[in-house]
Amino acid sequence: PVNNYVEIFPQIRERMSKRERKLLDYTRSKRTLDSLKKGEKISPEKLGLAQDNYTQNKMIYEEVNNELCDDLPQLWDSRKTYILKFLDTFFRQSADFHKEFTQVFGECSLSLDPLKEQTRNEAPPKRDIGNVDKFFL
Repeated sequence: PVNNYVEIFPQIRERMSKRERKLLDYTRSKRTLDSLKKGEKISPEKLGLAQDNYTQNKMIYEEVNNELCDDLPQLWDSRKTYILKFLDTFFRQSADFHKEFTQVFGECSLSLDPLKEQTRNEAPPKRDIGNVDKFFL
């Protein structure tokens, strides 16, 4: 579930960078149109082209921006679903691990109990520690 969620982010980043580029185009065309309107000699052809360019860039920017405004809240809300699925899977696998570990530990303990009893009945082997005096001289 987490991999599916993480795979969405590059697409969203790409769309956000596209939105930034379209915003730059939109502001650039708006500045151009404003400077042409403030100019003394206004060419009707240039003004018409600038107005068309501005309108087109504005529509494209608003379309991309509206898509992101719709999709980003959905992405934010979907995090709960993905995180809950991830945590559910994690805790189930953790519980399975501990259950299996307990069984293996129990089996090891059962197989070691006879050895433990056997070593209790036997006297521990005597160790030859040699001459201890040489350490204290």
